[in-house]
Amino acid sequence: MLDSNPSKDAARPKTTRTKPYSPTLGDIRQLLAAVAVADPELGDAATILASTGMRRGELLGLQWNEIDLRADEIHVGFAITDGGPGVGLIRKATKRSDWRDVPLTGSAVAAFEAQRVRLVERLSRQLEPGDYVFPSVASGNLPLRPETLTGRWAASRGTSPITLLHLRHFAATSMLDAGESYRTVADILGKGEATLRLHYDGRTDAGKRKAIEALELAVEVGAMAGKPDSG
Repeated sequence: MLDSNPSKDAARPKTTRTKPYSPTLGDIRQLLAAVAVADPELGDAATILASTGMRRGELLGLQWNEIDLRADEIHVGFAITDGGPGVGLIRKATKRSDWRDVPLTGSAVAAFEAQRVRLVERLSRQLEPGDYVFPSVASGNLPLRPETLTGRWAASRGTSPITLLHLRHFAATSMLDAGESYRTVADILGKGEATLRLHYDGRTDAGKRKAIEALELAVEVGAMAGKPDSG
């Protein structure tokens, strides 16, 4: 009955941009130390998440054939997800654009090595290439449920508001604060550069920090020039 589409005259609602909460380095160090005491395996998992920016499902999808501790690097190409009733947990390949090789920090390497020793003792056998890095307690070749990892984290973090997702935010902002390009950080996180900018642009900027440092130096010099000569 209408001779034109009325929606063409409608105004698009404004997009709400919220900046992700990123914990400080001090908060992360204190929390990881506390979690490592309560649940050592979880402490190593959290250290890897904070050091690589991986998603929870990607961490649980890692198998030992994707870990190269000689090159200090891992390949991220799969994630554990719940397929629903009748399907259960599946190891699903991530989008091709999310496939990536991620370099490891010294802390992450130490966490992987500790987990390898832990699993050999738990399973009473040498690890197979297809074993999961953080498997189910029942078997090395069965994945751990994502909600189980989250539940253990909630039980171990105490009153801290930091979630597993916040560890990813911490990794992103730490790299950007260090002056790394959005393109590089997006490649490491397996995230689109445009999306990364949408979330973090203005939250952290090495150029802005340098500008403030220059301003602070100028203020200090000006203050010194205005002081009377004590001699």
